[in-house]
Amino acid sequence: MPGHPNEAFSTSAPTSGLITSADIPRDIPVFRTASVLLSSAARAGYQRLVEKLTADGGLETLDKISICYMGADFKPLLLVSGDSANVQTTVLAPNKAYTAILLARDTVDVGPRMRELHVAPPSYGNDRITDFAGGVRIWRQDVGTIGGVGVSGLDPLADHKLALVARDLILEPYPEFESPSKPGFYEEI
Repeated sequence: MPGHPNEAFSTSAPTSGLITSADIPRDIPVFRTASVLLSSAARAGYQRLVEKLTADGGLETLDKISICYMGADFKPLLLVSGDSANVQTTVLAPNKAYTAILLARDTVDVGPRMRELHVAPPSYGNDRITDFAGGVRIWRQDVGTIGGVGVSGLDPLADHKLALVARDLILEPYPEFESPSKPGFYEEI
């Protein structure tokens, strides 16, 4: 089997560059299928996020943030940082995605739970776990967590809301993935 998820589909990939469910051979396990779709969707979803922010006058927001799309294997699929983003955001965005994947929950829920238990992230023995909001998981009901999105550079709640928008935009063409967020998050940023 090829090393990179998209190598298996190089001859049958659609001209748009976006791999769809119909392009995946049926003999590939569901989890691998989900990973291939997520890998393809990350770039297209980021482009839709840029278009949305541009149309809504939010390019200033995009310039301040780093965003990371990560697969369930904890490998970044895409990491993008704005020109005005603090260098720490390039560490925090992947760590937020990592935490959402590892703990199978959005990081906005991690901080309150840690405080309730009087536990700090380093207590887990893993310095990548963060309790900052801005990491959301991507999951399928039949498979579980298949990836995550991390956003850093704004205040934590705004990071979380933008991460939800980013996740929803990469999932838009894939109805087989769950997207529990509701419309209107972006408007509140």
